[in-house]
Amino acid sequence: MKKLLAVLLAAMMTVTLFAGCAQKEGSSSSASQPQSKDELKEGVKLSDIVQKIDEEIGIAMPGDLTKEMLADMYDIGEDMVEDFSGKFAQVIPGVDEVVVIKAKDGKVQDVKAALEKRKEARIEEQYLPDMKEKAELGRVVVKGNYAALLIVGDSEKGLDKEIQKAEDIFLSFFA
Repeated sequence: MKKLLAVLLAAMMTVTLFAGCAQKEGSSSSASQPQSKDELKEGVKLSDIVQKIDEEIGIAMPGDLTKEMLADMYDIGEDMVEDFSGKFAQVIPGVDEVVVIKAKDGKVQDVKAALEKRKEARIEEQYLPDMKEKAELGRVVVKGNYAALLIVGDSEKGLDKEIQKAEDIFLSFFA
């Protein structure tokens, strides 16, 4: 009886030892697992994305977005944002805006809603048909904790194509 109890106790301890040391399914060290598709490629800054869109598509007389403008014009506070970059057209009439935001954990839907609200405000502000169309075709794109407002493009090149190109550029910076 004592031998049986000792063997059972040893077997239970062995099983416990292996269960405690086993790697949980779905978890592994970061070195052996590729980077998430919802994270930027290594070394990429949000300003790199905005700059690439400006270079490839263009923003008329671009001005840099400040954190004060982010709060005042977009109603996005520091409590929602980990990092951001943006440019906007400083000409009148001008509707171009490219804003990329890394939201704090759990805040990306709030950031998305604020960007959608800003897009709607830009639509309502426009009195010229081509500027209104550009604002209407603008997009809010979300990838993981990142959100972008993309109102950009040349109507002669086709606004749909230009907005899609801006979205493709944004998404190309993710791993």
